[in-house]
Amino acid sequence: MIRQATLADVPRLVAMGREQVAAVYDGTVPDDPEQVEATVRSLLDGPHVATFDSERDGVVIGMIGLLRFVHPVTGLATVGEIMWWMDPAARGTGVQLLTRAEQWAADVGAVTLQMQAPTPRVEQLYVHRGYRRAEVTYTRAVTLTPHAVTVVDDVLDDVASYRTQCLAQPFGDVATAAGVFRGIAPVPDASLTAWLVGRWPQLLPTTTFLRRSPLDQSEPHLVHTDQDMGDWTALYYLTADPPAADGTTFYRSRLTGARRSVAETAEDRGLEAVLWADREAWEPWHTVQARPNRLVLFPAAYYHARAIPANYGTAETARLLQVTFGTGTVPGG
Repeated sequence: MIRQATLADVPRLVAMGREQVAAVYDGTVPDDPEQVEATVRSLLDGPHVATFDSERDGVVIGMIGLLRFVHPVTGLATVGEIMWWMDPAARGTGVQLLTRAEQWAADVGAVTLQMQAPTPRVEQLYVHRGYRRAEVTYTRAVTLTPHAVTVVDDVLDDVASYRTQCLAQPFGDVATAAGVFRGIAPVPDASLTAWLVGRWPQLLPTTTFLRRSPLDQSEPHLVHTDQDMGDWTALYYLTADPPAADGTTFYRSRLTGARRSVAETAEDRGLEAVLWADREAWEPWHTVQARPNRLVLFPAAYYHARAIPANYGTAETARLLQVTFGTGTVPGG
């Protein structure tokens, strides 16, 4: 018997949906019971969705879930299969569910019906019923790669001498619209900016300064962007013996997955900055370890933060950076 599925069928439909994930997707799709249940429930009631059960002796042995939508390429009313599964012991009777799906597609005014063929046997069934192959789908996990984050070691010839000159500069507080930045000092000379321009002639440094950050120094932000300062950020690590955990961590939004800000106005950036304080809203995706005489260059719009939130050290052992901002396009950016 083929009938409309109901809320009472949800546990059985979820179990069958998980069986389909395990058997058809072969590890390319994670087993997420909560998401399967959410999908099942979303397909139970509404003018654009339908789920049908196949019953034998009062036991659900098969199900098919369908969604009516406007095809993004053709603009045609289309019905697509979301899930279709038969108990292995009942294979051969699934065609009855397919027939019911075809009837529902006609009832809701669809022009085309899209079905998935996980096996050659199912593909043969479709061809026999007049279906034509439209495409083959491939799946690969998306790997977050730091393609626009450039790391260069051994930047200056005599980093020890340069560090000594940096530590001799007068460090103090600087108040900005974003907050008070502590431990700021002018750079002793143009060695680093000259190196940057020599390496990447398309980059124009506009601002550079030293920043010393001892343990528990208060900071305006943890996760943040530097897009108010230009197109790119360069961080030059100067601490002589940094902890292994020190460095710069890049973050992405847990809500959107975005790794860089798309805020275009001061108002948008202000609204986004409110989210920076919510530690639960962000997850790290890449960290560059701090090493003396190492520079990391990246788009200023990337969400990032110091890898050790509390900073570390005192006086000459404190975290020491030269920060440079500028205009131009970084490699990969």
